[in-house]
Amino acid sequence: MLPTPDTSHVPYTLVYEPAEDSFLLLDTLSSPSEVSFLSSHFSPFPATTTTISSPRSQPQGAPLVLEVGSGSGVVTAFLTANAGRLFGHAAVLTLSTDVNVFACSATAKTTTRACAGEGERQRSSGTTDGDGNETENDAGPGAYLASLRADLATPFLPGSVDVLVFNPPYVPTPSVPRRMEQRGGPPPRGGGGGGGGGEKKPGYEEEIYLLELSYAGGDKGMEVTDRLLDSLPEVLSPRGCAYVLMCAQNKPQQVRERIRRWDAGRDDSNNAGNNGARWMAETVGSSGKKAGWEKLEIVRIWREFGKVGDK
Repeated sequence: MLPTPDTSHVPYTLVYEPAEDSFLLLDTLSSPSEVSFLSSHFSPFPATTTTISSPRSQPQGAPLVLEVGSGSGVVTAFLTANAGRLFGHAAVLTLSTDVNVFACSATAKTTTRACAGEGERQRSSGTTDGDGNETENDAGPGAYLASLRADLATPFLPGSVDVLVFNPPYVPTPSVPRRMEQRGGPPPRGGGGGGGGGEKKPGYEEEIYLLELSYAGGDKGMEVTDRLLDSLPEVLSPRGCAYVLMCAQNKPQQVRERIRRWDAGRDDSNNAGNNGARWMAETVGSSGKKAGWEKLEIVRIWREFGKVGDK
C-alpha cells in the first residue's frame, strides 16, 4: 500500500479536510487495474496497436496530470510522489487548480513534503545514489509544477491535459456559491502556488464561504461537475482521461450514458482526425457502502479508438 501524504499542516477551517471521497480516489488510482491502465496508456514508448489513428501508436511526451479543486493537496501529492509506481515511469508533470487561495498554498506544501519524503525513502532503500539520481528507471516522484488559483481547467489550452482528476462539490444544495470573481471585492490573501506564507486569515463569513465552495453542488449536486464535464472534449488530449468522483444522488449511471453519446469525431481543434474514436465512461472505483450519507464512485472518462476493420 502506498503511503497517504501528510496533511497535518492544512488549516481545515479554510480548506476541505481529506475524507472518504479523497481516500477512495487514492485507493482507485493505485488499484492494480488503474495502474495497468495508466502505465500502458501513458507509456513514453509507442504502443504496438491495431487501432486507427491511435495517439498511443506515436511517441509521447511526459503526461500532464491536473487535479481540479485540489483542496488539501492529498491527491496531487499522492500522484506526484508515487508517479513512478502509478505510471511505470517518473516522467510525469503535475499541476492543480483551486478557486480557494488557501487550498493552493496547502496543496503546494503537501506535495512538496510528500515528494521530499519519497526521495528520502528511496535514498534509504537504495533506489537512488548519494546525489539523489535514480538507480531504477521507474523509481522516483514526478515533477510538481504549481498550484494555480483558477476556476476548473480554464487556464489550459485545448488538448493539453492527459490525466484530469476531480473531486467536485457533489452535495445537492439549493444553489452553488458565486465564484470569487462574481462576488466583488478583493479575494482573501494567501500564500499562492509557491506554498509560502503571507496568509491573512479571513473572517467567519469568509470561512463559511470557502468551505461551501468545497461541497455545495447545486441542483442534483451536478452544477459544477457538469461545467467540468462540458470542458473535457476540449481540454483533454486525444490520449487523455479523467477521473471524476460522484455520489448516488448525482445519478452517475445517467452521466455515464450521456458521456458515451458524446460525438468524439466532431470537427474541432482537438478531435479532428480522431477517426474511429468514441467516448467511454466506466465506474472504476466505488465505496461499496454509505460514505457518510452517500455511496460514492469514481468514473473514468476516455476515448477508445476503433480497431482496423471496425465500421
